Amino acid sequence: MLTRSLITRRASRDLVDAGTAERDYVLAHVVAQLHLATPEDGGQRSAGDVLHAGSRCTMGDVQRSGQLAATALLVVGLGTAGGAVSTAAHQASAKIVPAVSSVALAQPADSVAVADDHVLLVGEGCSSVEVNPATLEVRPVHGSCSGTTSVRTETVPGAPDVRLRVIRGFDVSLQAERVDPRTHRPVVGPVLMRLPDWSWIHSAGPVVGGGSIWIYGAGATPGPLLLELSARSGALEHRFVVNAGIDPLLVAGSNGAWITPGVFGGRQCDSTCRLYHVAPGVARVSIAMYSPGLGDEWLTQSGDTVVVDVVSRTSLGYVQSLKGLDVASGRPVFDTAARVVPGPTFAGYGYLVVSSSFGLVTLSELQPRARTPTTVSCANGAPVEVIRIDPATGAQSELAVLPERAVRRDCATVPLIAGQAVVYEDALYFLSDPTSVGHAPLSRLVRVRL
Repeated sequence: MLTRSLITRRASRDLVDAGTAERDYVLAHVVAQLHLATPEDGGQRSAGDVLHAGSRCTMGDVQRSGQLAATALLVVGLGTAGGAVSTAAHQASAKIVPAVSSVALAQPADSVAVADDHVLLVGEGCSSVEVNPATLEVRPVHGSCSGTTSVRTETVPGAPDVRLRVIRGFDVSLQAERVDPRTHRPVVGPVLMRLPDWSWIHSAGPVVGGGSIWIYGAGATPGPLLLELSARSGALEHRFVVNAGIDPLLVAGSNGAWITPGVFGGRQCDSTCRLYHVAPGVARVSIAMYSPGLGDEWLTQSGDTVVVDVVSRTSLGYVQSLKGLDVASGRPVFDTAARVVPGPTFAGYGYLVVSSSFGLVTLSELQPRARTPTTVSCANGAPVEVIRIDPATGAQSELAVLPERAVRRDCATVPLIAGQAVVYEDALYFLSDPTSVGHAPLSRLVRVRL
């Protein structure tokens, strides 16, 4: 058996109390021996009575079979010498404490992205740092944009040959810039669109997908405008007039671009939300879906499915519905009620859901009844949980609970917003710890191994 000191050390490392660490140690050994149990030994009885090393073990903390017999059980095991963690399958009803690490940032960051084999953080003044995913070692790098306060040249993730020039004056002008492969000098294209500064702040993009760069200008004239640029040259390919409101949601992939009204101010849809689609090579915009609602909290594409979270209001409060469409045919795939995702925020562009190999992932704080709140909410003091959304059905599950000291419970952190999180090699990286209450930039990078 483990000594008390080893249990205490393990509890400190995992940010749990010693009782939890000791219980998990017992559970790991119990589960390891379950396959040896027979009906004569009591293998058919409640999971509180099982065999361990040939003798019956009754655990005071496990009173009912539901805690062990649920279909998806995850047990954190302690080796007899304090060795490596062993993991069984998930238990849907368990509150799992995952492996969580974090690093304080000398320079606060606004966004996080994946670049080659590292995580890239971009902060104020175009400062950026690279983070080693294995060690969380931070290394400063050259800025990702340049210029004065009136002219900024920004990189476009996913389109390394093109940069975006944002020129601020009486209004905002946008140009694309590429590096000539022969002279290695920047070549600046014509002005793509002009719009008021406030409108640019509440626009969308750039996003890259299917060999194109997509940018939405909320206050462009004529407009609002959705631009399609070549991801290789930055040349304008198509210009579409699309009324998707302010702070719309925009995603793109090999099947074109999808854009829908967000939830800025509590309502961006005129009783009916429209999901617009621009297919590759088609010089027109189609409406892929009509849905009654106030606006959409988030929009993402996972594989062959586009998923949108539509917010509506009923006599009981706000409700959310996750709707999936097949990207090739446009046919509905599912329509699933929100169960454990965050409540509506109405804070601009909604909250962020990131895609991983095991589904869509976000952070949530659940109400006491473990349900999506029906009121506008952000940080409410409940445990912060990692939520998985099945992109094939819209079903949601509680993947893991974060240790209380691992993430600051603040409206700037929970729920996540655009740019605050990425998934890399099945670990979730997100920015936390606002430098001032309720506001970015954020001063800590948190890694959750899933």
